[in-house]
Amino acid sequence: MRPAARGVARRTTRLRREGRLLARFAHPHLVRCYEVIELEDGEPAVILETLGGATLDALVAGPARRMPATDLYFLGMHICSALHYLHGQGWIHLDLKPGTIAERGRATVIDLSLGRRPGRAPRRGYGTRGYLSPEAARGELLGTPTDVWGVGALADALDATVGDGPSG
Repeated sequence: MRPAARGVARRTTRLRREGRLLARFAHPHLVRCYEVIELEDGEPAVILETLGGATLDALVAGPARRMPATDLYFLGMHICSALHYLHGQGWIHLDLKPGTIAERGRATVIDLSLGRRPGRAPRRGYGTRGYLSPEAARGELLGTPTDVWGVGALADALDATVGDGPSG
């Protein structure tokens, strides 16, 4: 947990919940959680698999470069595969963005902190600005289409930052 979030009840509760949720899932494009532990100070720690590479944030923030169409294709397939699995388990992600995807030869969804069952949004604007679906922005019913919007917003962000036009 980030130092600024330590001791914030809402954050520690959400981290414990995210760890327990991730520990229930097993998919090659979803980060694995091995254990949720309590530290001596009572703060939670989530033990995740170690992934090489960086999040797509690094790609977006770095110098513009053209990503081969095949790389974008497989990246999208990996993310959609993880979402298909989550949806099949009755969960939606709700926060797809470059910072929640690790990439090094394969994409891995690494963050389920906003993940929940389909239903009414807990508040308007639930998610990250720039990646919100219209229904999340309005605080309406959220479901699998909300994540489909997120895939599109993520693809748009990558297309706008990794090349100078359509890839391929």
